[in-house]
Amino acid sequence: MKQTQQILPVLHALRKKNVVDFFRTITLDSYTECFPRHKRSIENMVNLAIDILVDSQSISIDVNSFHAAQTYIKTNLFPSSPTSWFRTAYESYKILKRPQIDYDKIKTYIKGEKILDFGAGAGFFAHELVKHGYSVQLTDVLDYRSAFVRDLEFVLMVEPRVLPFRDNSIDTAIVRTVLHHINNADLSSILKELHRIARRIIIEEDTCGIHPEDTQFSMATQNSIFLEHFMSLSVQDQFDYAVLTDYFSNAIVFGASDINFPFLFKSPLDWKKTLKEHNFTVSDTLFIGFEKMKITKNCQIWFIADRS
Repeated sequence: MKQTQQILPVLHALRKKNVVDFFRTITLDSYTECFPRHKRSIENMVNLAIDILVDSQSISIDVNSFHAAQTYIKTNLFPSSPTSWFRTAYESYKILKRPQIDYDKIKTYIKGEKILDFGAGAGFFAHELVKHGYSVQLTDVLDYRSAFVRDLEFVLMVEPRVLPFRDNSIDTAIVRTVLHHINNADLSSILKELHRIARRIIIEEDTCGIHPEDTQFSMATQNSIFLEHFMSLSVQDQFDYAVLTDYFSNAIVFGASDINFPFLFKSPLDWKKTLKEHNFTVSDTLFIGFEKMKITKNCQIWFIADRS
């Protein structure tokens, strides 16, 4: 029942042509940008996958039809076999490209040597941090670590509201596109736990509720036709785009359908208010928008916050 409720926003988004068209355009652009040697193949895969998903909801909201479509796509278009060209290229991107992109963006904001990668996923970003001399601990509610990083220290979160670390034991906690996967009922507890253990937090989030008059994104807008279009959408359409992108990349392409999907996307202002309510002071905000050389293109923002 919970899983069915969580995917309903995905099904509704698939029935909105303007959202799907925008999602298709950006997904094709990002995948061909990251895998230029396989441009024709990736275009066919992405177009067919989106067509199948849209067709599954063409008559009405249909959970069973969606599950059948998702199974077909995961099995035939984005197989998990390590011998497939896509899986090899995708893994290479996740290991070599994306961690470096994110590290270069925030390296000047990392404080201290003891780092927590909260919501570490496959662990590739933690590996990048280790390469640069940091002492890194990983934690997540599920153990998704790649064999590539199995030697790194990992602590499983047994309780969804408790971080298993001592008070003040972390210099900087890095939280990359994780908070929108946390249930709203658990978010406050997690932020309190981060406040308890870490002197600084660096948060990357997919965001929505962005308007053309939001001057914070003006510099990024000058370089991104995607961001300009995104800002012209209604708040609901922006949310629906974020939903499609998040689910497609995690559950369908990556194959991690057991990830939690409450789609807790907030506007930049709402995130700042939430952090302030939990005694964090935001010292810097990086308004990124739709970044080049990222497979999953969403409107992104970074917050650097210290304990008040």
